[in-house]
Amino acid sequence: MRMTALTLCLSFSFCACATEASVASSDDAFDRSDRTGPPAAGSRPPEPPPAAASKPKYLTLDDLPECDAQEPDLACIKKLFLPLRSTTFPFDAGRVDKAFAENAFAVAPGWNLTAHHVLEQNLAVGVYGCFFPSFRYAEDLVPINGPGCGEMLVAGGHPHASECQTEGTPISHCVDEVPFGESFDLVLAKAETRAALLDIAQSPSVGDEVFAVGYPLFYWLSAAERAELAPLYPLVSYGHVRAIEGRGIVVDAAVYGGNSGGPLLNAKGEALGVLSSLVGHQRARGTSVPAARADRFGVVAAIDDATRTIIDHARQTP
Repeated sequence: MRMTALTLCLSFSFCACATEASVASSDDAFDRSDRTGPPAAGSRPPEPPPAAASKPKYLTLDDLPECDAQEPDLACIKKLFLPLRSTTFPFDAGRVDKAFAENAFAVAPGWNLTAHHVLEQNLAVGVYGCFFPSFRYAEDLVPINGPGCGEMLVAGGHPHASECQTEGTPISHCVDEVPFGESFDLVLAKAETRAALLDIAQSPSVGDEVFAVGYPLFYWLSAAERAELAPLYPLVSYGHVRAIEGRGIVVDAAVYGGNSGGPLLNAKGEALGVLSSLVGHQRARGTSVPAARADRFGVVAAIDDATRTIIDHARQTP
C-alpha cells in the first residue's frame, strides 16, 4: 500500500541519516572498549532499543469470507472496526475526533457537513421540510432556511420529494430510490463550533485507501454485546474506492445503519464525502457494482466543487 511504502521510506531515511552521522563515533567507541577492558562489576548492560510499533492490520469484508456481510457477529465486528481513539492510523486521529460529532463533522467554524436524510430524521418536524428539488448553494454565505431546519449553506434535495411526501413514503426509502450517482444526500448545516476542522480532499481515484468513521448501531447484537462495544466508539472501518459515478463514491469499507452523516477520509485524514447508504439500498441501479456485492459496498455523497468553494469561503469569513 502506498501509505506503508511511505512510512517505510521515511523510517529508512531517518535511520540512514542517523547511521551516517554516527559512523565515526561508533568506531571510536569500539576502540575505547578495547582499551578500557570488560565492564566493571555490577554495571548493567545497555538495554535493547524498543521495538517499533506495529501497524494494525486493516481488514475488509473481502478478507473475512466467514463473516456475514449484513449482520456480522461481535468477533467479526471487532476485526472490521477499530477504535478511533486508541488505534494508530496514518492520519491525525485526535484531530478527527475533535471535529467529529457522531452523525456530522465540522469543516468550518460553526458549520457541519452531514447527510441530508440525517438532518431530516433528527428534526422534530415532519419529513421533507428541508428538501428541495436540487442542490442549493448559499451565495455570499447568505444562509438558506428550510422549514424547521435552521440555517444551511448547502442544501440537498430530491427530484421526487413532493411525490414521496404525497404518497407518505418514508424519507429514508425515498432517498434510496435515487441512483447514487445523482445523490442529493449532502447538507452543510449550522452547528456548534467544534475544537477542530476537517480539511476537504481533492477527488479520489479508484483504488485509493479510505477510512469510514462513525457510530454504527449493530442492532442485531445483544444488549450485552453492544455494551461491550460502547467504550470503543467512534469506530473506523477500512477499505478502498471501488467506483466513482456522478456525485457518488462507492467504497468497500464496512458501513451499517448509524454510519450515516459520518466522514469518509483519505489516508491524510481529509474528508472525501459523507456516508449515505449501501449500494444494495439503492438497488445498484446504473452502477458498475455487481448486484451480488451490493450489500457489501457503501455509498458516499461526494463533496463537489461548489461545496468546497463555500467551505473555503466560510473558513475565511469571521
